[in-house]
Amino acid sequence: MTAIRFLTASLAFSALAFAQSTNGAMEDAAKRFSEASGKVPLELRLDFQLSGAQALAPKYPALSRQMLKPVLDEIETGKVQKMSFDALRSLAEASPTDAIAVANRLPAGSKDALMSAFVFIHRTADAVLLLRDSLAHGQAPLQPAAQILKLLAKENA
Repeated sequence: MTAIRFLTASLAFSALAFAQSTNGAMEDAAKRFSEASGKVPLELRLDFQLSGAQALAPKYPALSRQMLKPVLDEIETGKVQKMSFDALRSLAEASPTDAIAVANRLPAGSKDALMSAFVFIHRTADAVLLLRDSLAHGQAPLQPAAQILKLLAKENA
């Protein structure tokens, strides 16, 4: 129930700031969003912050980066034990370069899901890059590899 209230409040703040279309309003909304997300468990916080970063990235890249940095820091320190596919997809969309940079520090199984997220958002080159890295480290991610090959076949047809 808390997550639903948090999401509703966050969406209301975001809609208000978007309607006002000012940088100051967006900064205030992003700050309130970040403060509120700090009160929920880690896995939900990552989902919320990455969703916020993804939503802000096209129009407000600096604010998106501010929301993304704490998440990347937590991934780098190894505190993250689990990430949802939605969080990984949001990370891939908000900052593909950062997603690739932290791929080897993601929780177990998340690197394969990140490859699938890149396929999902049609970033084939990034998915192939992660696949090559996995193969170079002796891993054989079969499910993502099959998805990547299907996407490559469609693109080359």
